[in-house]
Amino acid sequence: MDAPRIQQQSEARLRGWGLKVNVHLPPPEPRAPRTAGEVAARGAVLAALAEAGEGAPPGFVLRWTSLHGLDGALTPAERALLAAPGMTGLQRDGLRWGAEAAWTLGWALGRAPRLDWESWAGTATPPWPSLRSPGGVDAARAGAALRPLEALLEEADLAFRLHWAVVDALVLGEPFPEERFHPDRVVERRRALEWVLSPGVAWDAVDLGV
Repeated sequence: MDAPRIQQQSEARLRGWGLKVNVHLPPPEPRAPRTAGEVAARGAVLAALAEAGEGAPPGFVLRWTSLHGLDGALTPAERALLAAPGMTGLQRDGLRWGAEAAWTLGWALGRAPRLDWESWAGTATPPWPSLRSPGGVDAARAGAALRPLEALLEEADLAFRLHWAVVDALVLGEPFPEERFHPDRVVERRRALEWVLSPGVAWDAVDLGV
């Protein structure tokens, strides 16, 4: 892994967007990814949860995950939420944000052509079939393969530095183009990339410190 090249490339992309660069952030470290099967399962579940956020019955989503052998890809909190008698608007919003992470995992598997940080996931073709697409998710998971490790490390490093730029602007009260780089979108995409590169770490335990 060429850590200096990856860092320089990330910083150049930030400057190209007109964003602040912190040259003192550490360079990326070598890491190994999860299996493609894990990534595909989690991506499919996140897409299903996003549909629950859009109004799909939680009970139906819970049965769907069980039917497709995806119970293990749900976090305990997500399973409890789907099994609860009611869901608040705030909880639905949280599930909808998961579409950004699902799209990112789709990119990691080559199902989305590029990771466009300036566009919402909803503006691109969804990399995961809908809940009501017969056999669609099973077909999407079959033969899943991750992009080259170098590509994953490049986007994870960019996400780390972009997240810092977001937090720095918010803390200092400086102008930041949220319409292009919404903070929640950046966080969800970074979480997905960090999770892919953190085997054995639970989704809710991924370190997003900046």
